[in-house]
Amino acid sequence: MELYASPDMGEENVFGKLAEDHDQIGDLFADLEGTEDPAERAELFHTLQQRLMLHRRIEEEAFYPAVRRDGAVPQVERALEEHAVVGELLDEIAYIDPADEIFMAKISQLKTAFFHHVHEEEEQLFESARRLLGDDELTQLSSEVNQSRGFLRHKLGDVSLGDTL
Repeated sequence: MELYASPDMGEENVFGKLAEDHDQIGDLFADLEGTEDPAERAELFHTLQQRLMLHRRIEEEAFYPAVRRDGAVPQVERALEEHAVVGELLDEIAYIDPADEIFMAKISQLKTAFFHHVHEEEEQLFESARRLLGDDELTQLSSEVNQSRGFLRHKLGDVSLGDTL
């Protein structure tokens, strides 16, 4: 995780926390793929849906505006397009019976879209943001992401995407 850590910041930074969120969501995909029980699938999908919604809002309301403001406009626009694709797939899957074989086919599509987004975000957008933002701006951004996370967790219910930064 060295790519996302700043030696000048004495705490875990925004990149590390967002990457940790990605890992936790990835674990949910693995759990979903590991069960054939429709009730468990429904529960896991509900949790996945909530966590993706929370993570998406944190990125869109705190992280992306800061990065866009500092010059990574095309990368942010692409990330927002990817969020829209994930949102559409979540909406589709919500109406499919978890016992139906199409449910897991759609979960597979969602997983592919999610990991494509994660790869681009972590390999390109995070690196661009790290170059564009100074340590003070990253500290401020970490604070903004924490505030957004806390507010949204309260508003949406605690969907537990880890602790604050």
